[in-house]
Amino acid sequence: MRFRNRCRLSIMAGSITVAAAAFFAIQGAGAPRASNEAAGVGLVKASQVAALDPETARLAASLNASGWGAAALGKRLPDAARRLTATIDGKHLFLVPTTKGKVCQMLDGAGESCFEPLSRTHPVQLVGDDLSGPGGHAPVFYGVAVDGVRAVTFKTGAQSHTVEVTDNVFVFHGDLTTPVDSLNSTSATFDDGTVVALP
Repeated sequence: MRFRNRCRLSIMAGSITVAAAAFFAIQGAGAPRASNEAAGVGLVKASQVAALDPETARLAASLNASGWGAAALGKRLPDAARRLTATIDGKHLFLVPTTKGKVCQMLDGAGESCFEPLSRTHPVQLVGDDLSGPGGHAPVFYGVAVDGVRAVTFKTGAQSHTVEVTDNVFVFHGDLTTPVDSLNSTSATFDDGTVVALP
């Protein structure tokens, strides 16, 4: 299951303060650890830096306030978020668990993509996006993998790509002919040679 939200912070900035008060009230003691375990964030050892940058925290709060995706995701939990040490074209990638056990990737002001929890049987989250917008550069395919995954293979249309994983993060730059919305046949290769195909 994947939920993609391309909204930018400026669209919903008016509701930020109300949302922040709401989700901090519902968390309670111990919630960040429990939510991270449920979402599989603990399987990504490179994500050792707690907290979001201010802009991404405001985006998470405004999405909570808008109710976007609430039926499937619940509330996003910024207090439980982790920043990965590797970057995507200089942008920080954050993992944000939700109250319904899902996990969302947020990339420095580039919206969010939300998925089922990370696990040994679902070890990769892959996003395809045109980060530069219409008329800009070629699409970028990026994501996060759990510990022990050395490479991710996927297809864009009929073309196969295998990308090395570094510090739990991988990135592939397409060209202007690469279809961004045709991802398929994704699999993860572990250090011991085991290959896990994603559903």
